[in-house]
Amino acid sequence: MKDVVRFYLLFIVCAMAAAPVSGQALHPLSLAECIERAVKNNPTLRRSELNLSRNQINYAQAQYNRLPSLNGNVAHSYNQGRSINSTTNQFVDNSYFSGNQSISLSRP
Repeated sequence: MKDVVRFYLLFIVCAMAAAPVSGQALHPLSLAECIERAVKNNPTLRRSELNLSRNQINYAQAQYNRLPSLNGNVAHSYNQGRSINSTTNQFVDNSYFSGNQSISLSRP
């Protein structure tokens, strides 16, 4: 039984050693390719690129913050109901219309 387990274990180890590992290049890399990969995967350089992008967005937002802001609002309402007239003691239909308009301009 031990011999069978050893055989299977040896077979698995040999099969894993013979199989190509994913991530390994199938051909050797040239110096230019190595430098290109190093620049592309450099965490400091990537962080600097992200900081540059963030600073460009902040600059654009600061430019937009200098623009004036114009807001407008229009509202209309209609209410209808019945009430009792206190002098005649009769039901009276009431209708009420109202409207609102507003505009505001703000500048920095």
